[in-house]
Amino acid sequence: MILRFRCGDAEVETDTAAATSIALPFDPRLAGSRAFGLRRTATPPVDVGGGRTLAVDRGASINCADLHLNAHGGGCHIEGVGHISRDPWPLATAALPGLWPATLLDVPATRLCESGEHAAGKGAPDDQVLTRATLERALAAATPSVRALAAEPEAFREALVLRSDVGGAIGPDFDFHGGGAPYPTAEAMAFLAALPTRLLVLDLPSLDREDDGGTAPNHAIWWGFPDGDRAVARAARRDRLLVELVRVPPALAAGPFLLQLGVPPIISDAAPAGVWLLPVRTTTSEHAERATGS
Repeated sequence: MILRFRCGDAEVETDTAAATSIALPFDPRLAGSRAFGLRRTATPPVDVGGGRTLAVDRGASINCADLHLNAHGGGCHIEGVGHISRDPWPLATAALPGLWPATLLDVPATRLCESGEHAAGKGAPDDQVLTRATLERALAAATPSVRALAAEPEAFREALVLRSDVGGAIGPDFDFHGGGAPYPTAEAMAFLAALPTRLLVLDLPSLDREDDGGTAPNHAIWWGFPDGDRAVARAARRDRLLVELVRVPPALAAGPFLLQLGVPPIISDAAPAGVWLLPVRTTTSEHAERATGS
């Protein structure tokens, strides 16, 4: 299916058949598949008593399993401001568009001690971090491909997808417990917070360091919480969303995409998420006009 839409001043289109899933699955068959020591995904068949379970391979007429998972640790998930707020704010409260103009950025990590930047919370010299300088270079590198669509760069910054060299190398059987996952520096977070972006997508288990000192400082910057105040009403950007644990194939070139987001209606601070990237191009009519010089 070809979808045509306007993004800013640009008329663009995408082919839904060319969508690429980037969500790491919640897969109970894998021994790893968790972050920060949170529980692994499990799907045991329902036990109805009397030695009977609802599994066809055990003699039942249907398969019916209980689903045990932790949204934050078992696979790709989306978070709202309620993840760190004092008062409840279910993810279902958020406006969740299904389609987002997005830009994919390559942001290789560097050692904190070599970055010239600092951690917003607890950090160590050998930590792998994503820096402001790297983000600025990545956005600049993506700008020509956005302008090729006759669009202003800001038009495709409603969502940003960050592909790191560390997160991008993980497989579906991942285990990030014990540290080592990169995280953005304080300077990188200040840069991201100043952008018009509403949806930030990471190939990492968290926006923060695993041991961040207990304050989730990068999350607080993203949602605009004042220092020490975690009331939802005080969050300047409580409309923002965060997706963690994607894996972007290296075959996808950095630049503009249409991002498709699927979220189940679970009343919680976070939920599993499906995320797809769809390539975008100028519409057929625009191609024709440019070919004829009209």
